[in-house]
Amino acid sequence: MKLDFQNKLFRIGYRNVLPFTNIDPSLEIFAGIEGKLIQIIADHFNFTIEFIESHYEGRLKDINGNWTGLIGQIQEGRFDMGIGAISINYNRIFAVNFLEPHYIDSFTFITNPAAKHIGFDVLMRPFRHEVWFVFFFMLIIASLFQQFEKYMTSITNIVRDQKSSTSKHNIFWINLCLLFRQPYSKLVQINLSLKIFAIIWAISALILTNSYAGCLCSIMALPSEQVIDSVEKLAMECRLKHISTIGINTDYYTSMKNSSNPTLQNIGQDMKFVSDRHKGIQKVLSYASRNHNYAFPGSHEQFLFTKIMIGWNQLYLPPSTASFFPLFYAIPVPKTFIYRDEFNQIIKHANEAGFLKCWRLLEILKVFRKRRKNALEKLLLRVYLLHWSITLVTRPMELKENYYQHWLSILILPPVLLIVLMILVP
Repeated sequence: MKLDFQNKLFRIGYRNVLPFTNIDPSLEIFAGIEGKLIQIIADHFNFTIEFIESHYEGRLKDINGNWTGLIGQIQEGRFDMGIGAISINYNRIFAVNFLEPHYIDSFTFITNPAAKHIGFDVLMRPFRHEVWFVFFFMLIIASLFQQFEKYMTSITNIVRDQKSSTSKHNIFWINLCLLFRQPYSKLVQINLSLKIFAIIWAISALILTNSYAGCLCSIMALPSEQVIDSVEKLAMECRLKHISTIGINTDYYTSMKNSSNPTLQNIGQDMKFVSDRHKGIQKVLSYASRNHNYAFPGSHEQFLFTKIMIGWNQLYLPPSTASFFPLFYAIPVPKTFIYRDEFNQIIKHANEAGFLKCWRLLEILKVFRKRRKNALEKLLLRVYLLHWSITLVTRPMELKENYYQHWLSILILPPVLLIVLMILVP
C-alpha cells in the first residue's frame, strides 16, 4: 500500500548551494537538483513542505556528539529533513541518518589563475635535454673528425699542397655557418670526405632549425602557466609558504587542519578560516593581482558553477582527478525517521530515470541565461544539452507502475525537454 502522509507538514532545512538548491520561499522559487527532488517526494507521498533557511552545514560542538548548524537542527528535531549538498561522513552518521546518496562529487580546491610568463629557459624548451646533448656531441665529433683527418694525412705522406688545403678549413666553423644558414665561400675547395660530412650536417641542420623555430614560435604565442593541478603540488607550495589555504569552520576543514597525514598537514597548517563559502571565494579573487596566493578547498561541482557565474578565467579549477576524497550527497533525516526505505525507493527511481541530470542541465541553462553569451558559448551549450538528452533517451529505466502511470510520458520527456531548451537559449 502506498504511503500517504495526508498533507502533513514537513519542515525542510536548506542552504542555497548551486546546482543543488536554489530556493526562495518569498518568490516561490524551489529549484536546484535537491529542491526538485524533495518536491517529487512530497508529491508522491502527499505531504506539504515548509522551507527554512540554515546558512551552513555545521560541525561537531562537543564530545557528547552534539552538532551546530543544519546537522544540529536536524539532530534536535527542529527539521524533518535537510538539503543543500549535505555529504555523508563518519562523524555525521552518529548524529543523523541519511537517505540514499543521490549525487557523487569530489572535494578539490580552487586557486588564482597562474600568471603567464616567458623566462630565459624558453630558448631551451623547444627540444628535450637529450636532443641538446646529441647536438653538442655532434659538434665535438666534427672537431675530432678534423683532427683525425689531419693525423691520417700526415702519416700517409699526402702531398704538401693538399695538406695545407685541408688544414686551413675549420669543420666546426663550417658547421656553425650551415646551422645558421650563412654562406661559406671556400666550401667547394674542401675534399670529398668533408663534403659528404657537410651535406649530412646541412640536411640535419635544416630539420633542426625548422623544428626549433616552429616550437619556439608556439611557446611564445602561448606562454606556459605554472598551475597547481594536483593535491601533492598544493601541499608542496603550502610547505614552501608560497600559498595559503582558506577554510570554513566545518568538520571537513578542521579535520584537514588537525590531520596526521603529512600531505593534509602541509595544506592545513596555516589555514585561515572565513565565515562562509562566498567570502572564501572573494578572498581568493582579491589576491589575484598580489604576490601571495590562496587556495580554497571545496566541492568540485560547486566551484564549477562558480566559474560559470563569475567568469571562466577568473579562477583555476584543477582536473577532476586532483581531489582529496569523494563526496556522497544525501538527504539527512533525524534518527527517529522510520520511512527511509520508502523514500530511498523514490530517490533511486528518479536517479535511474536521469531526472537529476535534467535538473542539473536546467541550472546550467539558468546560469548561462543570466550572463550574456557569445555565439560560441551558445553553440557549446546546445551541444552539451544534446549530448545529455541523448543519454537520457538511451538510459534504461525501470520504474514501478505506482510511481509513474504512463511509460509514454517518460519516453517523450527528454526530446520535449531538448526542444524547449533549444527555444529558450537566446
